[in-house]
Amino acid sequence: MFRSVFQGLAALSFIAALSLASPVRAATPEAEALGLEIGTILLDAADFKSVIAKAMTEESASMGDFNFRPNWKQLLVDSMIEETEHDIPALKRLFGKSFADNLTVEELRAGVVIMRDPAMQAAIAAAAADRPTPTTRPTRATEKVVNSPAGRAFLDRLSHLDTVMSGLENDFIAEIIPGAFRRFADKAEASEAARNAAQ
Repeated sequence: MFRSVFQGLAALSFIAALSLASPVRAATPEAEALGLEIGTILLDAADFKSVIAKAMTEESASMGDFNFRPNWKQLLVDSMIEETEHDIPALKRLFGKSFADNLTVEELRAGVVIMRDPAMQAAIAAAAADRPTPTTRPTRATEKVVNSPAGRAFLDRLSHLDTVMSGLENDFIAEIIPGAFRRFADKAEASEAARNAAQ
């Protein structure tokens, strides 16, 4: 059930498409900081909370019926969305670590310049919302970085659509599910208490 939520993020697959064939290297403090910045820009530009909310709402149709407590399905959806919002800083760190572990410092530096560009952020936002890619062009300074070896390597890492969330899916699920279940338990218990009080 929850894995399919992440499959619903295919529109954002390019953001997590780090080449797993690359050797994982011990990230330096600079690489970790750069990776975190890229992860932060990425999830902010994509409005990741809205992406998860949309995916969970669409997924709820296939969750099965809670015939014994029809309102529990919505409680579960709400719990997943709330926990995702709560966990955004941790998810940014997961993305950042993946970038830092799989890209060189030069590629990360180029990536930060590219990701900071308003045109790139607009493209990410459009992809996340399933809208046409805007025609806004990056600045000349960004284009210069894009055309550098490090810039091309960074963008190449982002173009492997076949690695949809690969390597991060399990970590994302492990981060979100425990807290989501706690939230759901609290909501379900409160609902039961209200139901019993009304009888």
